[in-house]
Amino acid sequence: MMKIKLVTDKAKELKQFFAALSSLVDELQLHFTKSGIYMKMLDPSGIAMIEGNLKRSLFSEWNIKKDQVITIYEKLLNNVLENIKKDDILTITNAESGSQKALKFKLSKKNEEFEIPYFEMNDKQPKHPLHDPKEDFTAKLSVPSQQLKEVVNSTKKINPYLMLLAEKGKLILFSKGDSGKIKKVMPGLKGEIKEQTYAMYNREYINKMLKGADKNNLVEIAFRKDKPLQISYKTDYWDMKYWLAPMEGTEDSAWLKELNETKEGITNAKIAKETKPTKDKMRLKA
Repeated sequence: MMKIKLVTDKAKELKQFFAALSSLVDELQLHFTKSGIYMKMLDPSGIAMIEGNLKRSLFSEWNIKKDQVITIYEKLLNNVLENIKKDDILTITNAESGSQKALKFKLSKKNEEFEIPYFEMNDKQPKHPLHDPKEDFTAKLSVPSQQLKEVVNSTKKINPYLMLLAEKGKLILFSKGDSGKIKKVMPGLKGEIKEQTYAMYNREYINKMLKGADKNNLVEIAFRKDKPLQISYKTDYWDMKYWLAPMEGTEDSAWLKELNETKEGITNAKIAKETKPTKDKMRLKA
C-alpha cells in the first residue's frame, strides 16, 4: 500500500476544484505525480470529457513517494469537502484495514475526521488512455464567467439545447422551443474568429462545466461546426478543461436561419412544428 500525507491551508481551493467535477462523473481516477494530482475521464453518457490538474503548490506538505493511481467515488469525496470552512487546514492520509483501503480527511476548525474508501489501480494500466479531440477550432473566445453563466442559465426554460455563434468579436447564444425563443449577444470579446462559426450543444452540460468557475474567472471557449466544444478555466492552483460533443444533424441550419431573423431578447411565441434535438445524435469524437 502506498503512503499518503497531504496538508493544505487552502482547503477552499481544493473544494472548488472537485466541485467543478460534480454531477459530471461518478468515479474519479486520481493520478498522483511529482507535480500534483491529474485526472482525465469521460462522463457516463460518453458525450463529455474532463481533464483536471491540481498543482502540488496548493499543499504545504506533500508526502507521496511514487506516482500512483487511485479511484474514489465523486459523491463521497464532495460530501466530505462540503464540510470545509473558511481557514480550515485539511490533512489527508490513508489507512488500510484488511482488504479495505481508505482516505482520511481531518479538518482543523472543528477537529472533524472523515473516511472514504478508495481502490488502487494496476501500475501497468495506461496512465492517460483518453486522447484529446483535435484542436482545429475556427473560434476561440475569452468570456467573463459570471456573464456567461447568467446568459446560459437564462435559456434553461426554452430547450435542452443551445446554439453558439461566433462572429466579429462577439458570441451569440440562441435557443427556441414551444415556450418561445431567446437570443443573447455578448459583444466586445477577445479571441480569434477565423470565420463565422456555429454549432449546437447540450445546455445542461455547459451549465455543469461552468459550475467550478469563480465569478472573477475568464472562461476560454473554443469550437467549430460539428466538432466538440472546449471549455477551460484556471486559478493559481488548478486548471480544468472540458470537451462536449456537438448536436449533429440538419436542425442547426434551420436554427441559424431563425437566429439571424430574431431580435435580441426573449420572444414568447409558440413555434409550430418544433423538433427537439435528441441525445442519441451526440457522440464525442476526435
